[in-house]
Amino acid sequence: MGFGPHLRCAYAGRGLAGAREAASRNGGLTPTLMATDLGLSMRAMQEYIQRYFDFSPRDSLTECRLESARQYLLSPGAVASVNAAAFKSGVTDLGHFSTKYRDKFGEAPSVTPRHAQQHLG
Repeated sequence: MGFGPHLRCAYAGRGLAGAREAASRNGGLTPTLMATDLGLSMRAMQEYIQRYFDFSPRDSLTECRLESARQYLLSPGAVASVNAAAFKSGVTDLGHFSTKYRDKFGEAPSVTPRHAQQHLG
């Protein structure tokens, strides 16, 4: 690309922010689509994101999906179940989802809607 490291970092950051926003709206976003949106090969994107942000594109998508699922679970009536929130957020492995969710938020996803209702009422 010919950009200096700081410009590449800023470019990757803008692209990553856009990709993360898209991921929160569309659970179907994949690392391949992220690379396409950035105008990079998969490998180049992985290297840039890992170098400048110290996480992988897949880790970023996982975080976006967890945040998206949490928002669904916190919104009364947004989804009928934890599974629906997970699937709507692009999650396909429910066991992995529950473990990652608990690690990130300190509670099982099934507990989140109850806590949200307790705070509302």
